[in-house]
Amino acid sequence: MSTAIRIGICGMGGFAAAHHQTVLKLEERNHARLVCTCDPNPNAFLRDQDTWKFLRRGVRVFSDYREMLSTCRSQLDLLVVPTPIPLHADMHRAGIQAGLAVYLEKPPSLDFVELEEMIALDRTAPKASMVGFNFIIEATRQSLKQRLLTGEFGAIKEARLIGRWPRPTSYFQ
Repeated sequence: MSTAIRIGICGMGGFAAAHHQTVLKLEERNHARLVCTCDPNPNAFLRDQDTWKFLRRGVRVFSDYREMLSTCRSQLDLLVVPTPIPLHADMHRAGIQAGLAVYLEKPPSLDFVELEEMIALDRTAPKASMVGFNFIIEATRQSLKQRLLTGEFGAIKEARLIGRWPRPTSYFQ
């Protein structure tokens, strides 16, 4: 990769921490650069900010994603949104309106109407959005995919997925 992808991450807690760790590793290989991040309570993550070497890396920290985008938009290529689900649509919209590619953690929304609106907005965007789904790079899944694509089971006529991963009600609130 000739140019490091310039990234802004919404959030520092929860799964956002995994994104911060990943971007730090990518940054060490000159594949990415974390420009900025935000959290409603950034002071709650001072120890994490130190662990992630924000000061040394020059990462700007904001308490509001809108302020972050307004201030840093011209320095970004990608907005990563690993926040609680009810925040996804507004953050996605703000990223698209800023002209950025947006990576959303799954699910993008729990409301099908809101999801359709997000998809329609994305279709008008200069850069595409992506929703991350876990486990797609596992060897067993990749092997099954290859077997399907080579026709081992015959022509694909239909694809369905049934999954079960119970979550507490608090996950969706």
